[in-house]
Order: sequence, then C-alpha cells, then structure tokens
Amino acid sequence: MTPFTYWLAVSIVLQLSHPALATVIPAFANMAGILGVGIPLVVGFIWARSAPMARGAAFGRGFLLGWIPALIGLVLALGLGQVTTMILVLGGLSSGVTGGLGAAVGARGEG
Repeated sequence: MTPFTYWLAVSIVLQLSHPALATVIPAFANMAGILGVGIPLVVGFIWARSAPMARGAAFGRGFLLGWIPALIGLVLALGLGQVTTMILVLGGLSSGVTGGLGAAVGARGEG
C-alpha cells in the first residue's frame, strides 16, 4: 500500500465519522465544518512529508486526498439530511483546497 492510498483510507474513515458522530452527538455537528477542512489539511501535510515531490505535484495529489474523502462523507451527510447540495459542492472543494495546501506546505521537494 502506497502512502497516498494509506492516507486516503485514513481520511475517508475520519470524514465518514462526521455524519455518524453528528447523528449520535448533536453538539458535534457544530464542529463538522472546522474538522471537515482540518482533517484534509493535516492528512495532506503528513502524506507530503512521507512522499518527497515538488510543491505543485503535492498540491494536486493533496487536493485529491482532501476532496475524495470529503465528498464521500458529505454524500453520507446529505443522505442523512444533515447538509444541503450546496454544502456537498462547496465542502468538497474547500476540503480539496485545504488538502492541497497542507500537502504543498509539507512537500520537501523543489518547485
């Protein structure tokens, strides 16, 4: 398993925990937005530290590392009636951007 695949799986599990925890603990729903972009930021950074590459390439893969899991978690939240379609689009994009930024900051290569 590559580091990218590993951190993608970790991020999916963390993003799926949002709607699940918000269902059980309603107060958790108030933190979902912050954690929804915080998780990709941290995961992107940690992944980039383990995979030396240029910042531009790291941003692109970090975007995917943030966007794919967020979209999966948001589809679950949409199905549970916790978010609207607009949040599905904007939340996925913002998580992708923060994943890319985390990866770009964590990249150790040149560029």
